[in-house]
Amino acid sequence: MKKQPIKKTINTLIPLLAVSALAVNVATAQTTVFSDTFSLTPGTALAGTAADVGGTWYDGNGNGGNISAENSFDTSGNGRQLFNSFTATLGAGEVLTLSYDTVNPTPTDQVGGPYSGAWYGVSLYSGYTGGSSGSEQMFLGGVSTTSWGKDGGAIGGAQGSGDTSMINHLVLTYAYDTGAWTYSSSGGAFTLSGTGTAGLALNGLRIANGGGTAPHWGDINLDNVTVDISPAPEPASLALLGLGGLGLVLWRRSHC
Repeated sequence: MKKQPIKKTINTLIPLLAVSALAVNVATAQTTVFSDTFSLTPGTALAGTAADVGGTWYDGNGNGGNISAENSFDTSGNGRQLFNSFTATLGAGEVLTLSYDTVNPTPTDQVGGPYSGAWYGVSLYSGYTGGSSGSEQMFLGGVSTTSWGKDGGAIGGAQGSGDTSMINHLVLTYAYDTGAWTYSSSGGAFTLSGTGTAGLALNGLRIANGGGTAPHWGDINLDNVTVDISPAPEPASLALLGLGGLGLVLWRRSHC
């Protein structure tokens, strides 16, 4: 008899648990605004081809770049700048996630030697309208061939991570409303974070390499690049999640 009030409470809170899960699911739903797996015939020039999701790759300095035998984009050779656009622009209440995988680059000795001082990576742009337009806001990649890292005034300038592994899964998150960002590797070798410039309407990217002493430019070999935009978690969703958690606790007690 003593458990009846608890059961009635459970019957009331179970629907809240379902609503909670739905609210959190909506809050974390994401939209892919750019993606390319570089799944073209090896030897195909990347410039002028369409991304899987997004616009057409534009060659910013005429140095081109081909799809490698591994179905990846290898920047080995001349310094390159290849631009592309998102299908939507990051806005208020949203979080952007950039992720990309690297495979073994050619050549492999990126640390020191003739490649010392070179750089390579992916940059995020705002105000991109095609061609090589827009403003570079943040750079994510090899900042000096001594380690992965980030650069750009929007996220606090240059910072290395100490991770020299050339095969990696790398992820950046950036919150439009607050400017909070993180940049990390899958193996946990590094996680950089901070609060930068808020309100950056990011809508494009660039893959680029340069520096060093010709012909030894920095090199990155990208297996894929993806950009997702998702709503930032809202306090209301978190409150519903709390109610759902309370319901789960009471349910467990009622079955003890």
